[in-house]
Amino acid sequence: MGNVLFNYLGNGVSEDLREEIARLGKAYDADDSIQLTPTLQMADTSRNVNRVKDLPKDQVYEGVQNPYVLVINNVNFKDDPIPRNGAEHDLENVETFLREAGFESVEKRCDLEKKEMMAAFDETRKSIESGKHDGLICIIMSHGDDKGIKCTNGETIPVDEITSKFRGSDESCPQLAGKPKLFFLQACRGIVDDRGYLHRSSWQEDDVVADSFSSERTSLTLPSDADFLISYSTTTGYKSYRRFTMATAGAPPSETLGSWFIFTLMRVLRENSHKDDLMTMLTKVNQEMIKYATGKGCKQIPSHVSMLTRKVFFTNFFNKTF
Repeated sequence: MGNVLFNYLGNGVSEDLREEIARLGKAYDADDSIQLTPTLQMADTSRNVNRVKDLPKDQVYEGVQNPYVLVINNVNFKDDPIPRNGAEHDLENVETFLREAGFESVEKRCDLEKKEMMAAFDETRKSIESGKHDGLICIIMSHGDDKGIKCTNGETIPVDEITSKFRGSDESCPQLAGKPKLFFLQACRGIVDDRGYLHRSSWQEDDVVADSFSSERTSLTLPSDADFLISYSTTTGYKSYRRFTMATAGAPPSETLGSWFIFTLMRVLRENSHKDDLMTMLTKVNQEMIKYATGKGCKQIPSHVSMLTRKVFFTNFFNKTF
């Protein structure tokens, strides 16, 4: 713990600071890590309304301005005496983005057992049915495994059991038909550490071509899972990390960033929503996160499963001035 930081600061680190870093070098979800990361700042925005209006209507959603937002943050678990330290900073970063986005319909829940989480999803669906919302944003921060999201009583909810409640079909949530349903999940998906690999500059290309032709007629109905995005903090089977950071060189380390994924996601959304669509921003999240590593060299890459049929813009950011 701290080798990356010591290398960065060189001989300017006092012995007292070295001891303090070593003392605080405890693991979060798996291993410890220190990153020097700039403070969150919203970039200057510019007018992009006309650019989006010029896009064909079948290529862009009308603009996510008034989505229903559900935030669940599980910190304390009955079968684990150690809380998800740093989770409060994830929540702060999420709240900052939601506030700057101007989203008004926001429901926040903490430390939910399975029956409470399922009730929260049902209540969200009822709220959407009674309101005029142009989409759904669901952010869940918790422990997890390859089976799904962990609840505070130790039970697990499969992700597809959650998303199935918000399909646009008549029996689920018809008010969300044709509207974006965005899920951001901060949780482990297994117990494996991603050790990364050595990148080589040249690769052997496979001489494989697959052509296919289908004569099936296009249906006018929408698939059940159309317009969903499920953004996982990590890939199947792997751990998802939280971390220490130092705001400025020479300052004592502190638990200020929470998880790699939520911090990076919220920063990228805040800095780029005035000009980029969501999938472009999620690619930027991946570009940032490949730079991170734990003290033992473990890595993490988010996985974004998109069933979106058009581009998503958070248009409330377009005309903001800062």
